[in-house]
Amino acid sequence: MRHPFTLIISSFVLIFSCAESDDANYKQLVFNYNATEVLKWEMRYENDSLIKHLSTYSLNGELKIRDVRNESLRKIQDLEDSLIRLCGGWNMENGELINPLEQELVVKYWIDSPNGIELKESINLIVGFISKYDTTVLKLARDPKEFKEFVNHPTLSQKTFIEVNFENANLIGVLNTLRIYQLFILQSENKFLNSLIVRDK
Repeated sequence: MRHPFTLIISSFVLIFSCAESDDANYKQLVFNYNATEVLKWEMRYENDSLIKHLSTYSLNGELKIRDVRNESLRKIQDLEDSLIRLCGGWNMENGELINPLEQELVVKYWIDSPNGIELKESINLIVGFISKYDTTVLKLARDPKEFKEFVNHPTLSQKTFIEVNFENANLIGVLNTLRIYQLFILQSENKFLNSLIVRDK
């Protein structure tokens, strides 16, 4: 089982991603970004293996979750690629971001922009599918006011999901945050697939 390990890694990276980054923790953020890329593909492989196993079960559309997952990850990746190009792209000589600490363009890209709305919807695609089979599942991308802990908070309750995640972020921090939500999508898929195995034993 990889779930506890994945959750620890995800929480660890999220702490760094949400912090204001400078040169001191830049290397840590780059490490996190690369490490979670590997973890993302490992989780995809694990989920695909579960789907292959479940294909022998008598299921009615549940395995279409893979199509939803792929669409969700693709949309997020397209937004990520577009943002990287906006901020100068990659240095082809050393494989590093040209402007990893760019902040102004990053904020404009997300705040009060269709890109922010598209991101939130893309993250929640997987939950929309799972909710057809489990009505208790919660959205992955939620505004603070949707959490009971923050519904009466004087500041956070007035902010949106996009503002909380991106209003003070730079490029490398945002890329880490996007990667974390991709891992959350894969975790949600994994949990759903495992629930099918338990249900149909």
